[in-house]
Amino acid sequence: MMKGSRLIAMLCAAVMTAGSLTVSAETHAAGKSVPVMPKIVEGVEIYWKSGEVPANFVIPSEYEGQSVVAVAKNGFSSSQTLVTLTIPESVAFLYDNCFQNCTKLKTINFSSGLSVIYDKAFQNCTSLTALNLPDSLRNIGRSAFENCKSLQSVRIPADMSTIEFDAFKGCSSLTEVTFPEGTSMVYSGVLSDCTALKTVTFLDRKTFIYSDANTICNKSDETGNQCVYTGTIRGYVGSTAETYAQKNGYRFEPLDPENVVTTTTGLTTTTTTTQTTTTVTTTSRAETEPVPDWWWGDTTAPDPSVTTANPVTTTTTVTTAPVTTTKPVTTTTSPFDAENKLVSDGIVYQKKGSSITVCGYKDGEVPKNVVIPEDVAGFPVRTVGEKAFAKMKGVESVLLPVNVTAIEKDAFYWCSDLKTLTILNPEVTLNGDFTLICNDDLGMYTGVLRAYYPSETAGFCSSHEIRFEELPEVRGDITLDGIVSIEDAQITLKAYTEVLAGNPSTLIALQKRTGDVDGSMTISVEDAQLILKYYTERSVAGKNTTWEELLAR
Repeated sequence: MMKGSRLIAMLCAAVMTAGSLTVSAETHAAGKSVPVMPKIVEGVEIYWKSGEVPANFVIPSEYEGQSVVAVAKNGFSSSQTLVTLTIPESVAFLYDNCFQNCTKLKTINFSSGLSVIYDKAFQNCTSLTALNLPDSLRNIGRSAFENCKSLQSVRIPADMSTIEFDAFKGCSSLTEVTFPEGTSMVYSGVLSDCTALKTVTFLDRKTFIYSDANTICNKSDETGNQCVYTGTIRGYVGSTAETYAQKNGYRFEPLDPENVVTTTTGLTTTTTTTQTTTTVTTTSRAETEPVPDWWWGDTTAPDPSVTTANPVTTTTTVTTAPVTTTKPVTTTTSPFDAENKLVSDGIVYQKKGSSITVCGYKDGEVPKNVVIPEDVAGFPVRTVGEKAFAKMKGVESVLLPVNVTAIEKDAFYWCSDLKTLTILNPEVTLNGDFTLICNDDLGMYTGVLRAYYPSETAGFCSSHEIRFEELPEVRGDITLDGIVSIEDAQITLKAYTEVLAGNPSTLIALQKRTGDVDGSMTISVEDAQLILKYYTERSVAGKNTTWEELLAR
């Protein structure tokens, strides 16, 4: 939380009858604005200083010409008069405990712009009845809505990055919850002790779901090991939702993708699943070994709970109720031409098998600074083809992502204006001699090659007397793009899943090193959590948290 001088502002009597509002005069640091925030956030935070909070309170969007972007830690906690809360679009962060124990709070009017709800922000708001969370929201903190016992409905926005531990624990009036497509992570206890809960639906096949039985349950003991859930988990066959249900002996109801009616209007597609009847098999947990805490049910992984004992199974018939979802229109038309080629930003790409080769460029259309993407139309870019950029003019810099594993002969021959070539993969294969990269027909290159050290590129520069610039390793930067982001956390988690499933790791040695932030000598769920926490605190909240501080907690 920011510290600094505090300026006290008395709101006019027409709006408030008692009390005063306090605003921090210190400006929020501008963090990375994409993908969590659609804008750079600068401004002040707000909290209630004294007196009774009005029953219907609208957080001001400005204070003395500065935007109000956050509600401070404990800012309005334990108010016994607040009934209706309106949050303006300027507010991006609701910090820890900011409305905790506001037992009369019944209605919250959210606005787009809200990015993070921090730990225990609305814990014990026992009169809260409904939540219509905005699409801008990306993170819900630990115990954020715990023990909101009157809460009957929750709208989870699409593309939710993280819903942390015990977020809706003890919400005893909730009967159903849907996690939409795009939900990334659902941690342990999110829907624990929700006594009325009957249906939980996952519309994304790959949502990270903590394997603990108390992640979703009607009742649990203090250890979380003895959990009861009499409701239904709904999701697609082969999804993490199905595996989660199987591991905990919960009833699973499949969403059948074949029984889907799709209608398109304008820029959206409405998808409705028709009513079907399905046979569901439930496996009792009594015949299995305890599932490790770190296992959340990757569908391709060997099941760590399987024993030679025969599991107890029951078969029931389930009728699938109609489900309607709306999302942007997509097309299944291939973007490639008859030769499997595609042109983007003047660069010609060709699909060869399951990967992409950069095979050329179009005169007059290549930008001054070229950044080759990691994938094109869903296929990874692996190769820069022979003579792909030969005799290219006008381009001063090129960046090749970590996906690129080979650069073929004369790929950058006679690139007269090229000054900088950045190669992120230290294990890339350079198939050529001094004409692989040069500014003229004599094989001379006066620019610089940027890469990690040690690397194949560093050795190539030494052999051909090319100026080399070493890229710094950034802890937590598994994408090797120089910054720590949500994508780094997601890729770390995916890499862990691949290894857990018995598949060879797709990460190179450098990625394994930068992704192992806790120093355990292996990529793990804990690394993914730490990377996400580091990103959120530094780039979203504007804090100067260091890795050492984070690991010491």
